Amino acid sequence: MANNVVVIGYGNDLRCDDGIGQRVAKGLNLANVKSLAVHQLTPELAETLKTADLAIFVDACLSLESLENLNVQVRWLEPENKIITGHTANPESLLALTQAIHGHYPPAWLVTVPGVNFELGENLSPIGERGVASALEKITQIVNEGIRRYKYMHEVGLMQNILNSAVDRATQEGAHHIYMVEMRLGEDAGVAQESLEQAFEIVKKGTIADMAQLQIHHVSTVCYCSNCKIEFKPVSSLYECPQCHQPYCEIRQGKELEIASLSVS
Repeated sequence: MANNVVVIGYGNDLRCDDGIGQRVAKGLNLANVKSLAVHQLTPELAETLKTADLAIFVDACLSLESLENLNVQVRWLEPENKIITGHTANPESLLALTQAIHGHYPPAWLVTVPGVNFELGENLSPIGERGVASALEKITQIVNEGIRRYKYMHEVGLMQNILNSAVDRATQEGAHHIYMVEMRLGEDAGVAQESLEQAFEIVKKGTIADMAQLQIHHVSTVCYCSNCKIEFKPVSSLYECPQCHQPYCEIRQGKELEIASLSVS
């Protein structure tokens, strides 16, 4: 478990499902977790983030999808270039501000919970209530597996995006379970198979891919030399053409990190 976790749920709790983030923050009761329910993200929160080992932001999103495909989404966050100076921000700009002021920022995730009613009111919709329960489960998993997630942080972020795409594709096809995810992993993708496998075990929990297996197909690197008009397999990290010795030739194959196929039911 991470030692110092900050969960920030934000949104307007006077507009029904827009208050989902605050409701999640108020519903958390975990050791070593500081939970904040706020109307909006402000620059002052950078002071809280500077000492955090892990930050989790929670927000509502308007869902226009069918009621069968409403899923809580989790994605890895990176600071953006734009730094906030006013009273409204997104998590990425708040992380950037924390970095600018304090020289570092915590690893961070954004949990988005679908809502359907954003009219004036204080009660959540049934969809919103179910989303709150699901978000609380996911946040508990993230916190409890904090150490493992730090070790494979980059891969977990990549795999979370891949799994979100797989779940979306499966639900659009009317599937209820994913039992096999096949991926194409390029030789120059910059990710180790073992790390991806560990990340997959972390992110699949609590989803329709909970019992799924991951099968990875390796793709060799192929480069192209525009001078010689040939494709070749590089023998070094210089990607040097074997005929004219031009370095850093175009990589045409070998950067893949993608879903090849899904087995669903």
